[in-house]
Amino acid sequence: MANENIGKLIDVLYETTGIHFALDESLPFDTNESNEEKIKNTILRLGKKLSKASILEKYLSGELTSLEAKDIMSASHYNYEEQYDMYYVSFNTECNNLVLSILRSITNSSSWEILKLSSRTIIMINNVKKVTAQDELKHFAYSLYDTISTEAMVSARVAYDRTSYSFEELPEIYQNLASAVMIGEVFYSGHHIYGYHELGLGKLIYSLSRDAAESFIKDSLPGLDFEQLDNETINTINTFFDCGLNISETGRVLYLHRNTLVYRLDKFSRSTGLDIRNFDDAVKCRVGMMISAYLRNQPLQNEKSDI
Repeated sequence: MANENIGKLIDVLYETTGIHFALDESLPFDTNESNEEKIKNTILRLGKKLSKASILEKYLSGELTSLEAKDIMSASHYNYEEQYDMYYVSFNTECNNLVLSILRSITNSSSWEILKLSSRTIIMINNVKKVTAQDELKHFAYSLYDTISTEAMVSARVAYDRTSYSFEELPEIYQNLASAVMIGEVFYSGHHIYGYHELGLGKLIYSLSRDAAESFIKDSLPGLDFEQLDNETINTINTFFDCGLNISETGRVLYLHRNTLVYRLDKFSRSTGLDIRNFDDAVKCRVGMMISAYLRNQPLQNEKSDI
């Protein structure tokens, strides 16, 4: 394990200098711990540091363990003992220099790191001294989306979570936020900002295997094909759900007379056997529509384990 740590540090030494180094295990050395310290000190003496962003990129991608990342952060005199806020930004097209410039302008502080993990994915990490309130995280996510949309004029999706996290938790949070974007695209395509902690039912369905999802449709909704519903019906149903099964509120949002809305709900009930004004039928319909969307968006080869 010690030699593995040394090997990681040698990789860092190469990245900071461009010079290839190798570990000769036939030579007599002091303790492994002192060898690690020697390499760290060599990195510092050369006067070049691996950027904090580069370390975080390697850490999030799994190239570095938590211990290795901490060692390299310490060797480069970076602090890792505070809290971190993270935002995952996914773009429909390649992220250009204008977007990066805009993001840097709204995070004009040394506490922020902007990581371009792929041509369409940016991770934004803010090093904070105390835990950020959930409302503040949500507000920044919405402001971030608005700024990207209005100033860069590109389509994006932003994911965030309910609180700040420690350095050790960053890889897990990164994976959670990546999942939040995928879940959001499948189940909440009309939205562009996703709080991972708010995706409860979507997270549950997304964890189902394809066999389990198909079994639910077959057993609970036999003969019902949600893919055959027209856009008007789907929009009416989704709005009815979003309005808490409230007919008056749904009519107001859709600009429909109450009688027109009731007619649509009755028509759906006659064709499907589901009266979504009834709570049990509403739950069955909601879950069925989400599972249908899940099956439509999941390739057969991308199987998941049963929960």
